Amino acid sequence: MEGKGGTSRRLGAIAILATLAACSLDPSPATQPHARAAMESVTLPGGEGGVGLDDLRYARALQRVLVPAGRTGRLDLVDPVTGTVESIHGFAEAAAGRSGHGEGTTSADEGAGLVFAIDRTRLSLDVIDPGTRTIVASAPLAGGPDYVRFVASARELWVTEPDAEQIEVFRLPEGAAPMPERSGLVPVVGGPESLVIDDRRARAYSHLWKGGSVAIALAGAAHAALTDATRIRSVAAVLPAGPAPIVTDRPVWLSSTTGRAAVALPDEPLSALEQLVDRFNAGAVVLTEPRGAFPAALRAPDAAACFTELFLPGMPSDSAVFTVNEACQ
Repeated sequence: MEGKGGTSRRLGAIAILATLAACSLDPSPATQPHARAAMESVTLPGGEGGVGLDDLRYARALQRVLVPAGRTGRLDLVDPVTGTVESIHGFAEAAAGRSGHGEGTTSADEGAGLVFAIDRTRLSLDVIDPGTRTIVASAPLAGGPDYVRFVASARELWVTEPDAEQIEVFRLPEGAAPMPERSGLVPVVGGPESLVIDDRRARAYSHLWKGGSVAIALAGAAHAALTDATRIRSVAAVLPAGPAPIVTDRPVWLSSTTGRAAVALPDEPLSALEQLVDRFNAGAVVLTEPRGAFPAALRAPDAAACFTELFLPGMPSDSAVFTVNEACQ
C-alpha cells in the first residue's frame, strides 16, 4: 500500500513462508512432502530495478500466489511450494529506478475461473485467462485504481479509487472472455484504503486514510447509482470518434465532453427519430440511460434497416450506442 504522499516498498524479491504453503494447500502430511520449512526469498523477473509491491493474494484454484509486480509489466504467479515463478505479460511498464508502485499492475484477484488485475498506468481493469496466461478483456476505469476484489455472491468486481473516494463496481458477464460492465459506485468518504470481501456475511471492509474502518453491505441496494457526470464521461470515453452529429438524451453534456454537435433525442415514435437523423445527417444515436421507448425501439426488427447497435468495452450496462446505416443518412 502507498498512502497519499507516503512511501512505497521497492523490492526485487518476496519472502515466502512455509505456513503459506501449509495453510493454502491440503494440510495433510501425505500431500506436503516438499513444504518448505524456512523462510526463503523468491526473485521476481525484472525486479533488479525495483518492484512496487502492494497486494499479494493466494489463488486457490491455481495454487499460486498472485504477485502484481509494479513497473515490470508482469503479474507473477509464484508456486509457494517450489518457488517457481510464471509471468503474465501485457501490463504497462516503467523504467528501472522508479518506485514502481504507481505504474503497471499492483493488485489482482481470482474468481469464476479467471484472474483480474488493475493497471494504474492505463487506468484499466483487466481480465486474464489463467490457462493461456493472457489478457482477454480490458475495461476503462473512472479513476486511479488501488485494489480489485471479486465478489463471488454477486459476480461483481469492486475496484477502489481513493482519489475519487469511491469503489467502482462492475458486473462480470458469463463467458470465457467477459468484458466487465460498469454497474455502480460505492462512495467511501475519507478512503478507501484496502478492501476485504466477506461473502458469507455479505459485507466488504475498507480502511480510511485518517484512521477507522468501514463496513459496506454487498447487496446491490448499497451501490450508489452512477452520477450524471460519471455516466457521461464513461459513455464519451468509448464513443467512436467522427465528425457527424449525434442524437442523444444528453445533448448539452455530450457535446461539451466530446466536441461533437448533438441533437436532442425526441420523445416520439421511431419514425420521428428517423426523420431527425435524416435532417441533421446524424452518424449515431447515443443513450446514456433508457429514455421512453428507447433503446428498446431501436432494437426492434423494423429498426434494423437504419440502426446497428455497437457493443463497446467499458460502456455502462444500461447505456447504448447505435450507428446510423447509410440507407438512412
